[in-house]
Amino acid sequence: MIGFAVVDGEPFLTRGADYEAFSTVTDAELDQGRAHETPDEAVIGVSLARTLDVEVGETLLLGGSVENGLTRVTVVGTYTAPGAHEDQLLLSFLPLSISATWTLARSTSSGPTNPSTGTRPPPR
Repeated sequence: MIGFAVVDGEPFLTRGADYEAFSTVTDAELDQGRAHETPDEAVIGVSLARTLDVEVGETLLLGGSVENGLTRVTVVGTYTAPGAHEDQLLLSFLPLSISATWTLARSTSSGPTNPSTGTRPPPR
């Protein structure tokens, strides 16, 4: 499954994919950390991580911009890959409650607000 996210006006792809399968067809290689294993983990291409200033260990908030819905993911690894494959955020899946168009923000202790509703996500 493919979705889209925007950070500071920078649009990029999010992809619900098994890392091993993705790496087989794209020649991606882990650069740092490990592959995602659970729905609350993500792996990010090194080019996209550099563009967004995201590091392994950071928690990101993905929110629906058309439907209400939020989910937090922790970046557990970065990968290198040829071409545009390096500009993606890989997730274990794309939650059905999140629409195909996403917004993304760094998570803070109080949590950012959902841009659709102005509400904060429930504490984890």
